[in-house]
Amino acid sequence: MNGVYINDKYNFFKHADRDIDDVLEVNPEDVREFNATFLASFITGYSTLFSDVSLNARTFYKWAAVCGWAVHLDALPHADIIKKAIAYLDLDTPKRERDLLRQWLGIPIDTNVLPKDESDALYDILNVLFVRNPKT
Repeated sequence: MNGVYINDKYNFFKHADRDIDDVLEVNPEDVREFNATFLASFITGYSTLFSDVSLNARTFYKWAAVCGWAVHLDALPHADIIKKAIAYLDLDTPKRERDLLRQWLGIPIDTNVLPKDESDALYDILNVLFVRNPKT
């Protein structure tokens, strides 16, 4: 997600009076990714200011990291293990990505159940995202 997405939409509305028949194409997945990226950035800011982040916020941030919206996984300890765990879960569609978040939040999933043990192990290893460096 980059600034082009925001600027394109902004310019469409800014100049809407010039071409009232123009159509704005909106891809729902782009909107979801945009919202998730912003929420992950807000969680990052909140966790910087305050030491206690809610369990749901931590869960969402871990999920955003898995989807590639919050963290560069290569920067994490054990990045190779994390990437293998993500690949094993076969999150090949946005729905399966959202199913992972639902599973982590305890919301029932109706189809294509993800492997629970592997999903839980990935969730646990991503606690590394919230380890604070001691202040020097």
